[in-house]
Amino acid sequence: MSFSRAAYFAATVTLIAAAVNAPATAQEPSAPAPQPAAPQQSGPPAPALQPAPAPQQAPTPAPAPKPFPAPKAPRPTPPPGMPPPAVLPPLVKLPAGVAARVNGADLTYDALAAMLKSWGGRPLLERAVQAKVIELEAKKYGATVTAAELKAEVARAKQDEINRLRDSGAGMMPWSEIAARNGVSDGYVADNVRLGLLARKTFQKAIEKNIPSIVGQIKVAHILIPTVDLAPPKPDATPKTPEEEAKRDAEAKAKAEGILADIVAKKITFEDAARQFSADKTPNGQGSAPNGGVLPYTGRSLWDPAFDKAAFDLAKPGDMTPSPIRSRVGYHIIKLIQKGTDAPAAEKAAYNKEQVAIQSQNPQAVTQWVQYLMSTAKVSYGASAAPAPKKPSAKPASTAKTP
Repeated sequence: MSFSRAAYFAATVTLIAAAVNAPATAQEPSAPAPQPAAPQQSGPPAPALQPAPAPQQAPTPAPAPKPFPAPKAPRPTPPPGMPPPAVLPPLVKLPAGVAARVNGADLTYDALAAMLKSWGGRPLLERAVQAKVIELEAKKYGATVTAAELKAEVARAKQDEINRLRDSGAGMMPWSEIAARNGVSDGYVADNVRLGLLARKTFQKAIEKNIPSIVGQIKVAHILIPTVDLAPPKPDATPKTPEEEAKRDAEAKAKAEGILADIVAKKITFEDAARQFSADKTPNGQGSAPNGGVLPYTGRSLWDPAFDKAAFDLAKPGDMTPSPIRSRVGYHIIKLIQKGTDAPAAEKAAYNKEQVAIQSQNPQAVTQWVQYLMSTAKVSYGASAAPAPKKPSAKPASTAKTP
């Protein structure tokens, strides 16, 4: 199975951002959350609402109406693409033994413990199972997290959250205040950061171990002269006639043969010819042409059959196909750069690095990898820890006489 490296904290159940970003369900009125200042209005202030002037020679002026209450300044709207201003729970010191206060009602740690027991340990048990699966996989690959690494990553994660809240309009505040407002302990932060870092490092080792061997692969360069339209055709494009297709094929072959003759005569280098003539390129600079036509290491049967056979028939680095090779998309001039079997140590190291980079493009890869581990793990759960229901006590017989 092929894996790719992923974004930093993916694959953990709960991360720092998720912990500190969730708004509380109730706010304590005693300490409102900081709000960004209302936007300043440009120009002179609006005149106060005044009563209409009384008509001339009126015996008594009409009583002035009560002024309307001043409108509240609207909350500033973030620019497009920016997150809305964050709203943090108020900073309130709760009594000892109280985990949270919801609409004035206290949720105690004793109540949480009873709930956890009645649920048989879930969802904390699921979190612990996932952590154990990651730790066992890390042990298999020899992945560890040092104290120095953990300290640095915790500091970075806290600073990232401080910056996020500042940029979202919640204001600048130290981590201690953020943690206090959200009930986030240092142990909670460290556990989540450690598990995320351990998953990432283990996944990295899994990638490296599962990279296909360079032995049996080859690296070639090519120059493509197309016989087909490489870009998608326009909706109103008219299909070419067989005569037009044959003419285009002949012109492409003649052009490829001319380029090959110039390379052999040393009128131009292969690399310069690829940059100048090869169609293997995109408007944004991708493709092999800008790199002198060089393709990454590739194994057998992964290219067009004609291209594949011609490339693997080349004997030694520097050899070129004696004539252009016709594939489904055009004519190719192929040059052997290196055989993986004979590659020096530096070339093999570069190949491994290149493969890791190629397989690290999916930002959700670590999450998907952990999901795969969980789906294949053999997990057995014990009986529920819920206490047995108490039997109702027998009521004493009534001594009251019936009237």
